[in-house]
Amino acid sequence: MSARLHLVCVFSMVFAPSSFGAFIPINTNNAADVALFQAGATVVTFESLTGQNTLTDGTSIAAASQLDNQLKASDGVFFTSGGVTPVAVLDLTGIGTARSGKNVIAPIEINTDLLCASGTSCFLEIFFTGAHSKVGGWFDNGDVQMIIFWTDATSNIVLAPKGNFAGGEDTAKTIDHVTLLFSASGSGGPRTMDDLTFGGAAAAIPEPSTVVPIVGALAALGFFRRRRRRRD
Repeated sequence: MSARLHLVCVFSMVFAPSSFGAFIPINTNNAADVALFQAGATVVTFESLTGQNTLTDGTSIAAASQLDNQLKASDGVFFTSGGVTPVAVLDLTGIGTARSGKNVIAPIEINTDLLCASGTSCFLEIFFTGAHSKVGGWFDNGDVQMIIFWTDATSNIVLAPKGNFAGGEDTAKTIDHVTLLFSASGSGGPRTMDDLTFGGAAAAIPEPSTVVPIVGALAALGFFRRRRRRRD
């Protein structure tokens, strides 16, 4: 193998764009695309929780069906509808269709126990205990603006119409938290989320202490290439 080819190979391995990551959104209702995004990730279906059988705006949600800042140790995730306001767990048996099983979650109007009504802007926040680089979920009965906040103080926004799976991934970053803003333009029932998907891990970016020896190796390759030319 020539010195030039050696140089190209080393440079490609070290400085390939994939090493630095880039935000890749997903916004689709295509089941195959969603399955690909979910491969290897954690999918929370909320089936282990006690849901309230309602889809009526403004319904008072019983304490047993409130996900009130409760850390789910097995999933490493917890939720709020803003501050200390809990999230509603809804059982859609006989009244609606969940993406998997029967349970979904929905925002509660802030500082109340009332299921967020149509025509009202509501939001839901998601926090993680582990380091993850991807997040997504199914959203129904209302458009959603998903804001993914990263630990480096940057953010990305995905705008999705109701009925879509929305989210994104950046393998070079770690998620701090996610805010879901549900549009007031929706109608026909409360906004819901199902199959929360998260996972991945931020790829390691070469540290300066790693890059320096690599630069030295590249210089050495150039030196040997020049010596070979002199001999020839």
